[in-house]
Amino acid sequence: MKPTKFLPYQRNAFSELIGQWKENNHRAERILNKYFRDHKKLGSRDRRLLSVLFYSYVKNFYFIDSIEWESEEEQFEFLIVLDNTPVSEKLEILKQKSSDIEQHKLVSCPEWILNKWEEQDADPIKTAIYQLGKSDVFLRLNGIKVSQGEINKLLEDEELEISFDAVLNCYKSTSKKLSQSAAYKNGLIEIQDYGSQRIGEFVEAKPNDLIIDACCGAGGKTLLLADKMKNTGKIWALDPRMKALEEASDRADRAGVENVEFFEIPENPEEVNFPFQCQKLLLDVPCTGSGTFSRNPDQKYKLTEVELLRLVDLQAKILRQYSKWVFPGGKLVYATCSTFQEENRKQIDRFISESDNWVLEEDQMIWPGPNHDGFYMARLIRKD
Repeated sequence: MKPTKFLPYQRNAFSELIGQWKENNHRAERILNKYFRDHKKLGSRDRRLLSVLFYSYVKNFYFIDSIEWESEEEQFEFLIVLDNTPVSEKLEILKQKSSDIEQHKLVSCPEWILNKWEEQDADPIKTAIYQLGKSDVFLRLNGIKVSQGEINKLLEDEELEISFDAVLNCYKSTSKKLSQSAAYKNGLIEIQDYGSQRIGEFVEAKPNDLIIDACCGAGGKTLLLADKMKNTGKIWALDPRMKALEEASDRADRAGVENVEFFEIPENPEEVNFPFQCQKLLLDVPCTGSGTFSRNPDQKYKLTEVELLRLVDLQAKILRQYSKWVFPGGKLVYATCSTFQEENRKQIDRFISESDNWVLEEDQMIWPGPNHDGFYMARLIRKD
């Protein structure tokens, strides 16, 4: 491979980005976006190069800072190599560069997280390596606007670059202009990660259902539920963040969704008094995000065991308070994008043990893969 020539202003820009990232509690995406806004003279090639270098550094922070580099160029070249290396070969590339480095530094993951995965009988190194890769861009065809006969037309659109992943049973795209396409702007397709789609389907929404999506965020799963319900019945979508609700409402309008009402609720779940009940309740609760480090790489460095305990307590409060909204015989789907048992099966087991009227129907733990996030989902039934 021909070496890349790094110009002085590019090296300076990279150094500034890393300095800001280290000083500002590891907020990678926000720092990069602000830097580009403040440096409008940077061309598209500069931005692509800096993005690759920056995110490759952030993902491999422990490793990169543990190596004595002969020059900045050597470090930059290695960051580009790591970015281009398939996830199946990353561990070997890292070991070739430094064979005697500590395991947690080798895979750039805090030691306490690796230990926790090992306690759960997962392969900690494999899990960490998968999260050094790149998640694919997954999408969903919007059945409210796309008829069965139009699917092939979308799949043949060269601008969209859509393919079907038979293993994951999901559509994905390699297009870098997906959000600028007419199909996206007209609500024919939705960009939605693999875990979000699987969790939405796990609710088993049907036409004319009454459903509460109590932690709806930007509305990805809300729109999927509306699609499964064929725009009938009713969905109440709740979230304490008005900005997220505004984005969800805009997405619903674009998708042609007509059976959803959005509500802003208090941040403290114990202060939420919602007047309606439902047949199915979706709780995609706040969590550590330990299954999404590939998309949110700086999260693994910010996360602490104290924060884990705070989130476990918050999740328990949400379960206790919001589960009251389900009719007898109805169902509750609890979900996280976490890999930690405390937030997942242990949380569900504790909830059931403290309640007389809930039973577990099914749960699934999906560990991070070479091209997708990790997540957990459980479906419970309220006894009559």
